[in-house]
Amino acid sequence: MSVLEEVRRNPAYKSIWFDRNALMNSIGIDLDNRQYIDLTKFDVDFLYDLLVKSLMWMETISETLATAKKLRNDKELEADTLYNQALRLTDAKKVTEAKAEASAVPAYVSAKKGFNTLYAYVDYLERLLVNLDKYHYTIKSKIEQSRNIERKY
Repeated sequence: MSVLEEVRRNPAYKSIWFDRNALMNSIGIDLDNRQYIDLTKFDVDFLYDLLVKSLMWMETISETLATAKKLRNDKELEADTLYNQALRLTDAKKVTEAKAEASAVPAYVSAKKGFNTLYAYVDYLERLLVNLDKYHYTIKSKIEQSRNIERKY
């Protein structure tokens, strides 16, 4: 299952899930069919609309990213706490045996999986933000090119 699907299905992560397809469709990209709009074929008004939408989405993703990072850090703390509790409860004589036993406790494994999901999701959101930033400045560049062409005539 993809990380995005895991986040979407987990009720605890409802606050950080967003519809990626809605985002992409609103800025002219159809991920399902691998199609996109050609920015050179549109007038400046349409490009301004895309510019504002990309800015809006960057802000939305920034807020989502901050919330996801907080959830990830909380989940890491929870996993560390469970690990340390399990470590204290073990009867193993050697440290390596105690660590191995503590690492196998189901509650710790579950918390660590949740942390891993959030870690991957944060990584995805950071890359998405970078890509949206590039898209935003591509649109901005197209608007500037259009303005320069209009000035020449």
